[in-house]
Amino acid sequence: ATRRHPSPPVATRRHHSPPLAAIHHRHPPPPCLVLRTRNTMDVLLARRFRRRPLSCFFFFFFFFFSSPLLCLGDSSLPPLAYRYASFAVPNPEEAASYFERYTGADRLAESDYLLGPRGEAAKVAGCRLSFPSGFSDVYFQNDPSLPYASETDEFASLVARTHSMANDDWDWWQDWHLAFVTTDIDAVAMRLMKDGVPFVSRGSLYFTLPTTGLIIQVLGGPSVYWKEPFLFCRRTDEITAAMKPYPLNVTDISAYPSPESLPALLPSHHSFAASNAPENAKWIYKFFNMTAFDTFTRPNESHAYANGTCANIQWSSTDGSSGYQVHFIQQFVKREGPHVRIKEHEDFVRSIHRNLTAKNAFMDYRVAFSVPDLQPYIENFKRHNEPILLENGPSPRLRAMAPNGYLFELFQDKKSEKYTQTSNLRKFLGTFPRD
Repeated sequence: ATRRHPSPPVATRRHHSPPLAAIHHRHPPPPCLVLRTRNTMDVLLARRFRRRPLSCFFFFFFFFFSSPLLCLGDSSLPPLAYRYASFAVPNPEEAASYFERYTGADRLAESDYLLGPRGEAAKVAGCRLSFPSGFSDVYFQNDPSLPYASETDEFASLVARTHSMANDDWDWWQDWHLAFVTTDIDAVAMRLMKDGVPFVSRGSLYFTLPTTGLIIQVLGGPSVYWKEPFLFCRRTDEITAAMKPYPLNVTDISAYPSPESLPALLPSHHSFAASNAPENAKWIYKFFNMTAFDTFTRPNESHAYANGTCANIQWSSTDGSSGYQVHFIQQFVKREGPHVRIKEHEDFVRSIHRNLTAKNAFMDYRVAFSVPDLQPYIENFKRHNEPILLENGPSPRLRAMAPNGYLFELFQDKKSEKYTQTSNLRKFLGTFPRD
């Protein structure tokens, strides 16, 4: 603490290992620094707390008893409750059936849909995942009457062809995924393995919905398959893309029956590929009541070197350490595949969304939250001249576009707060897995 020339914080230091660091630190730093490293503490103590014991006491009180959340969104805005994710897919029925098989979701009657108005030609299959304190929905949509409908089908097909699903490979599009957490991940894994469905293991498991390009992540503590860390600095390319999936079981799965049912899957996070993760995170904090969450990117942590060295990941949460999270992932050494480039796709989607004055098929890709009162959000967007698409009706809603082109929907629900899930989720699951 009395060191005269302390090292800079890890979050801004140029690491000695891969030379990529010298290239990728041209990107802006994260919108907030999680001050939890020894070097950062040295800096703060040396500059602020030398010979100030009372100040030092309050610093340590905050440092150790606060959660790892240091950047706040607009807390004056109403709280957010995650409600559903929607995806444009070539065949909604097929996607929903596959999703149900490996998540245990139930098919929804149209009268129970949380979606807003849609065209007469729209084909929709809705699934609901129930858990002790509520539910979350997933909708698969295809509306041939909307502009760019054929382009969404082509996009889904190209992203699907990018995924090899080999455990020694990872493409950047796999960072676009919908994640759930469960107390019994082995049951999910066993059903996948029994059916011969490949999945990628990074502690949690990732499987894809055929022809859609969509990745589903399930988090938990596995014992029937082996796992490995993320290894953000491990480069993937056309060589790894040619690899084939192989079994990951560490037990003789033939000795186990196929699970008759699956455990509850609770909503964990929605992750997005982004060409500029910090920019998207700043947008979140500007327009939503969300808080930055520690990404565990220090050496020997679960997401080591994704702090601007080999990747830049940004996580935000609706309600502290047990809320629903939104992740933006900017990879530096993972392949994008030969079909769809992340930045080019972002530019294309933003160009067709424009100022959100009219709907198109790519708007069926969105994540939705409910709020008890929508008006403060409307005023906040207008105050910053941020375009939104407003829909009036019994349940008013708006859509806003993140810098990566993905849509965030908010709709008004006076009973919204009962769906925030936070306390019950923590009670049900204990410590959240984050692999």
